[in-house]
Amino acid sequence: MSSAYICGAVRTPFASMSSFYRRLTIAELASLPLRDMVRRNAAIDWRNIDSLYVGSNNKNLCTTYRFREFAAGCLKHAGISSHVAAQQFSGSYCAGMAALAQASLDVESGGGQVAVVLGVGWHGDDSATPRIVDDFYFTNLNERVARREKIASHYRVASELRDAYILSAFTNAGHARKSGFYERECMLVKRTDTKHLAYFREDDIEFVASPDAAEVTKMEKIVQLKPALRAGFAPAAEGACGLVLASRQGIDLLGLRPRVRVMAQAITESAVDLSTPYCIPAIEQVLDQAALSISQLDMLEISETCSVEVLGIMRHFDITLESGKVNGNGGDLAVGEASGASSVRLVVTAMNKLQANNLRYGLCAASSSDGRGMAILLENLVEC
Repeated sequence: MSSAYICGAVRTPFASMSSFYRRLTIAELASLPLRDMVRRNAAIDWRNIDSLYVGSNNKNLCTTYRFREFAAGCLKHAGISSHVAAQQFSGSYCAGMAALAQASLDVESGGGQVAVVLGVGWHGDDSATPRIVDDFYFTNLNERVARREKIASHYRVASELRDAYILSAFTNAGHARKSGFYERECMLVKRTDTKHLAYFREDDIEFVASPDAAEVTKMEKIVQLKPALRAGFAPAAEGACGLVLASRQGIDLLGLRPRVRVMAQAITESAVDLSTPYCIPAIEQVLDQAALSISQLDMLEISETCSVEVLGIMRHFDITLESGKVNGNGGDLAVGEASGASSVRLVVTAMNKLQANNLRYGLCAASSSDGRGMAILLENLVEC
């Protein structure tokens, strides 16, 4: 069995639910990172793409007709005219990572040489869109609170520790922005909802651009901007991510540059009443597959839909907050939760983090509300 390599990855800024992304169709939003990769790699013959894998929170894509229409529109907006086989994964936070996991398996087993994975979080014309109140997904807030309390009780996570972690997440995000890390992983998007065309980055953490951004020390200041954080949840957002995966044959065919190798991956299912994070078994599986220990990992990107869940994982594996190994550039809490795209964003961030700091091993993990847990282990192939 051959390996799957990630040769390129980029994401849009994750913007608040009232963002100008609502002016786009879901296909237009999903195509943005793919268009950016095509533009920057014009010498590549993108007609050699074998397949398209899409993870989305938008349930309207579940019908075969709608998804075919979406996939064709997405490729057209990206300037790719060839027909490719397309698969969809929808309806959960982990949809994007599920799409990536399947694409990687298919490439490894010889089911294709070059695959594009897109994750998109968008609520524009979805009739099932939950009403948003103070950055909360209104329809499932009670379930999220109950889940938070169960994990907090199991790991004895006090609210003070939760708040300290949230402050740490925003401090890390501020430092990442100041160092230019977000410019490394995030494409520029041209706004069309103003009289003057402009570019923006990270408008989900707009306050980080303020003069006193590095001095954020009080939860009161943060929750004024993102009310969901008062309860320890990531604020709702929209955006898209894109990755290109290839086999060794695909790399040679298109002249691609492999950046990270997918070493191992796992998708697990647990009982929904479990009092521990659902992705823990998946993390343990990929470590076993790669014959690595948690201490050998250089960094971890873990979903922060709920801050207590990350703290539970850290306690389970005896990782301290001071180590800086987990979500070192600020995760969903600071960037926003674009359900359907956020789990792909973990991989985009991990790849750039590994290469920006000359690290070797990175692990990405996410949990879904239905009991599924996912983990992907990456090995850096590029020295910066």
